Amino acid sequence: MKSFHEILLNLPDEINAGIHDMLRLLVIQVVTQFLLYCSNDIKYRFFDFEFAQSLVYLSLGVAAYWFIIRKLLSLLRLQSAENTTSSS
Repeated sequence: MKSFHEILLNLPDEINAGIHDMLRLLVIQVVTQFLLYCSNDIKYRFFDFEFAQSLVYLSLGVAAYWFIIRKLLSLLRLQSAENTTSSS
């Protein structure tokens, strides 16, 4: 699907996918918080400290997955493939 606006960045595919994943999670969090705020504006604030804190923590979690855990899993997968071919 063609986007309305394109930003050309010279980034590896892995970083591009991580950024997209982070943006997707942030949009889901903002929409959820907005809907909670609309349902009960006394109990839920739209941009309060806890909401901002959860956005930061979720962003750090997604970044940790894409740039640390995903790298480790890729290396383990590559080693498994090498062990399979070398034992044949």
